[in-house]
Amino acid sequence: LPCPSPPPPPGVRVLVCVRDPRDVAVSLYFHSRAIKAVSYASGWHAWLEDFLNGTAPVPSAGAGGQNEQARRAEADWFDHTVGWWRAAVAFPEQILWLTYEELRADTPTAILRVASFLG
Repeated sequence: LPCPSPPPPPGVRVLVCVRDPRDVAVSLYFHSRAIKAVSYASGWHAWLEDFLNGTAPVPSAGAGGQNEQARRAEADWFDHTVGWWRAAVAFPEQILWLTYEELRADTPTAILRVASFLG
């Protein structure tokens, strides 16, 4: 989902789970090669450069009839993620920031954090 510019409506809570960008890059590279809608044919180094520049053809970008600006925002993992991080800092009572690595390292604590956040 795109990051909200105003805060979420009252009573809405959002869980944002992010992953290490190195893992994201590798995973998206293989998905971009395997999914017919993307069918990325170039090699890893070219794709990584595109990913770092926010221009990588990711599988979900362009889905659902989005406009060009929305597709670009979704394809730029860094802008997308920083936007959600800023929102989580600004509205901690409504947006919980959790990393996949935290979840894997200590699943019970992460689940308790989510449960506490959701009430």
